[in-house]
Amino acid sequence: MAALIEKLTGVHYHPGHVWKLLDSSGFSCQRPERRAVERDEAAIGHWKQRRWPSIKKARRQHRLIVFVDESGLSTRPTRARTWAPRGQTPMLQETFN
Repeated sequence: MAALIEKLTGVHYHPGHVWKLLDSSGFSCQRPERRAVERDEAAIGHWKQRRWPSIKKARRQHRLIVFVDESGLSTRPTRARTWAPRGQTPMLQETFN
């Protein structure tokens, strides 16, 4: 961020001081959520209303719940922290095909 500020404005800040500027401007350090571009919100809502209650009930009966999908293992790097306005979690749109 310090390099970007210097590039855009010509003002040099020590990298250790930049977080104070961002914090005073209403930003906080956050970890972005990853969401697939192909995500179907209507199907997710339907699943939460129809299917999840029966699965949740099985959990109360001391059964094991395992979520398995077609994505398997991912070689993508883990999410890194970034700065965003406080209370607004950044969203990374990714293609999982």
